[in-house]
Formats: sequence, structure tokens, C-alpha cells
Amino acid sequence: MNQLNLLTLSFTSIILANSNNCQEKKMSELKLVEIIYSLSDKCTAHRKKHLKELGLLKAEFKGLICMDKDRKITCKDFAKRMGLSLSRVSRIIDRLYKKNYILRIDSRSDRRCKMIYLTKKGKYTQNKIERIMEQCEQKLTSDMADDKLNPLKRELLDLIQKL
Repeated sequence: MNQLNLLTLSFTSIILANSNNCQEKKMSELKLVEIIYSLSDKCTAHRKKHLKELGLLKAEFKGLICMDKDRKITCKDFAKRMGLSLSRVSRIIDRLYKKNYILRIDSRSDRRCKMIYLTKKGKYTQNKIERIMEQCEQKLTSDMADDKLNPLKRELLDLIQKL
């Protein structure tokens, strides 16, 4: 999964539920930040629902999304994908390992390095997450043509870069 899919999951959550505050105002009166905050609130609620169903913490959810299905990756690469420090990621890896979502093995080329990969349970859960994200994407974009959707995605990614 990439950053765009994570954004889409968040974006989907926001659109699925409308904010009363934003609905009461005219479009010209709305501030972009109000819309973003409202969207963020809706995404958070949506994500919490799925995290509870899956029995995952937010970081574990993101971690499973960042893993390749059939490829081992280094802890350092995992940290880069998640945009977190190696020490923070090591705690996430420990929890995923304890829950049997991933396995750790020593690297053949560097004894100091560990390789991680998904277990059957990890792959199964990752597939569930992907289905949830695909359903959200479908709800959000079912009536949007690509000529509208792609510019929206670019603009949202630009906004993320500005923060």
C-alpha cells in the first residue's frame, strides 16, 4: 500500500459522513481548514471502527499496509515506509510479531540486520485491510470521473506536502 491509498482511506472516511457545521454554512463561507478538520474527524471515527474490528492499533494497521505480501524487507526499509524512526518502528515490529502478523529472521548479508515478512495471518489481515480500503474508495469515487478524481488526488497530496 502506498501513501495515496492511506490518503484515500482517510479521505473516504470523511466524505462518508457530513459535518453539521460545514453543512450549515454556504460554500463561500467555508474555510478549507474547517473542511479538512471535519474530514479528519470523520476519517478518525471510521478508522477507529475498523481498528476495533481487526483488533489492531493504528500503528499496527499502518505497518501491515506498508509490508510487501511476498517479500522480506529490512527493519530500516520498514521504518522508511512508515516515516518513523527505527526505535519507534522496533516497538511496532515487536507488537506485530507477538500477534503473529510478521516473522523476523537474521539477514544473510548482515548479521546486525533483521528481515521481516508477513505470516499467513498477516497476509490474511492485510487482505482484509485492502478490501476495507477498496470499499471506501468505491463509495467515495463511484460517481466521480477520472478527470475529476485525479486532480483532486493531486491537490490533496499537495496540501499534505505543505503541512
